Amino acid sequence: MKRRLDFNRRKEVNNIYAGEFYVTTNREAVITTLLGSCVAVCLLDEVNSIYGMNHFMLPTETKRKAGDKAGKYGVDAMRLLLAEMLKQGAKLKYLKAKLFGGGKVTRSSYNNVPQANIKFAQRYLAEQGIPVTAQDVGGECGRQIYFIPKEGVYSRKLKSTYRGLV
Repeated sequence: MKRRLDFNRRKEVNNIYAGEFYVTTNREAVITTLLGSCVAVCLLDEVNSIYGMNHFMLPTETKRKAGDKAGKYGVDAMRLLLAEMLKQGAKLKYLKAKLFGGGKVTRSSYNNVPQANIKFAQRYLAEQGIPVTAQDVGGECGRQIYFIPKEGVYSRKLKSTYRGLV
């Protein structure tokens, strides 16, 4: 995770990368990430003011490589984010989710990773009883996500960098 100060907003910006997550109690915090086929899940417990976001690449582990971040796989990313939020005082019954990403941003016609990521996140959240209150998923674009608990989640769609998507 990279932390920087946004001088225009006068806020700390927490940029998370694939395999990472961030949890805060600061309603004015900014959590951001850049997505292609990856998925990000934002969890909110507005009753206890606990907020978090993760960014995962694949739904489940295929072959774990040395140096892989623990949250690279959705199964771990969701477990880590949820555990940290509960540790900081969130209650499962108050959690709501917002789901982003899973864009088909490569030429490969056999690549089902984006759809598998989306389905995994939706299934995991349903199994935990966490309602998805908003989502911007799929399509043929990447997304820049800005999660500001006080304001909401902003998803900016990015144009594909190649032509001839099938």
